[in-house]
Amino acid sequence: MKRNVTDFALYRLRYVLGYLFLLIAISGLLLLAGLYVPGGIRAEEVDAIAASSAISFTDFSPATVVNLPYHLLQRASLSVFGVSVLSIKLVSIVLGIAAIVGIYLLIREWFRSNIAIITTLL
Repeated sequence: MKRNVTDFALYRLRYVLGYLFLLIAISGLLLLAGLYVPGGIRAEEVDAIAASSAISFTDFSPATVVNLPYHLLQRASLSVFGVSVLSIKLVSIVLGIAAIVGIYLLIREWFRSNIAIITTLL
C-alpha cells in the first residue's frame, strides 16, 4: 500500500509548527538580545525611563502625545516589575514582537502562508 505525503501528521501540522517555531525563535532572540547582551542600560533607555516617570496628564506637548503609548506601557511595566533590566526593556521587546507579527500578517495578505513564514524568518 502506497502512502501519500498528505497522510503524515507532520504534513498536516506544518503551518502550526512553522508558526510556533517562528514565534519561539523571534521571542527568544529578542529576549536574549535585550537582556543578555553586554552593555547594560544605555543612556537612551535612562532618558526614556525619566520621561515615562515624568508624564504629566495636565500638560501635553506634541512629543508627549506621539510617544505616549510607549511611555504608558513602560510606566506600567515599572510599576508591576519594579526597576530592573527586565522592566526597562520589556516594552521594547514586546513592541518588537508585535512588529514582527504585524510584518508576518502583512506578508501573509500578499502571498501564501508558506511564503510568508519563510520571508518573515529571513
